[in-house]
Amino acid sequence: MVNLSNRVLFPLVAASALLSSALPARADGGDALPAEAVETDNSLQFRVSSALHSDPYLYARHIDVFIKDGDVVLTGFVANDWELAKAVRLATEAARPHKVVDSIEIKEGGRR
Repeated sequence: MVNLSNRVLFPLVAASALLSSALPARADGGDALPAEAVETDNSLQFRVSSALHSDPYLYARHIDVFIKDGDVVLTGFVANDWELAKAVRLATEAARPHKVVDSIEIKEGGRR
């Protein structure tokens, strides 16, 4: 019987070593990412908006996403508590490690 774990494990270890050596190191030895690796506000905003609008159960047309001081700010309105919780959860998952500020209002009985 062939042991497949070594066939799978070795390429993963090798790829991990190559990726970690390819990242530029800081001169002071710190763990922070270099400036060119820091995500832009536009890409963060796009990532969070995409997560909200791609969920098939959330009507996110009335939710706006803004970036302020590195935090993700959600504004607009939803129809109920469930949509509010779902929007905040999706945004939090997509925005990691950034903070999400919830400024969404609930407008019950509103038209979509």
